[in-house]
Amino acid sequence: MNVDKAKAKVLEGIYVYAEILVKHKGATLERDNLDSLVKAYAVLNNQQDEIDFKKTLKETFNL
Repeated sequence: MNVDKAKAKVLEGIYVYAEILVKHKGATLERDNLDSLVKAYAVLNNQQDEIDFKKTLKETFNL
């Protein structure tokens, strides 16, 4: 699997978990999984941290 495919799969997972969290605010396991995927996405993009991406999630999904 190349990096672009990995990024696409990670983004797909982020979207799925974000949707779950929007519907079920107390979904702790899903929140942990979402945080892990955000960190993985940051690593795939050679970013030092995931702060900007988390800000985008907060603005998009109110998480």
